[in-house]
Amino acid sequence: MAADLATSRVVVVVVSMDGCGACAEYVPRFNRIAARYAHCIPVKILDAGTPEGAQVADRFHVNATPTTLILRKPTGQVYYEGALDDAQIEHVFALAIRGLACDV
Repeated sequence: MAADLATSRVVVVVVSMDGCGACAEYVPRFNRIAARYAHCIPVKILDAGTPEGAQVADRFHVNATPTTLILRKPTGQVYYEGALDDAQIEHVFALAIRGLACDV
């Protein structure tokens, strides 16, 4: 993920966890919507049980899964805890692409 942050102004990250029922339902829906924005914004799905996922969860104080983060340089992050519905996921991407030259 460090490479994405170094080269991208914005990265959208979902922190999930193996065995999390809400995550198992959320991640495929999130990925379906995220695919429309793939040409504009990198998306990372991280398992909090892996070293990289645990590091991100610690760094951004993730206390529950799934959690969706918009990481934007240099202004910080926006944090959404819990499974979002489709309209909320669309809102995440609307916020993420704000100020970028991106046609969806």
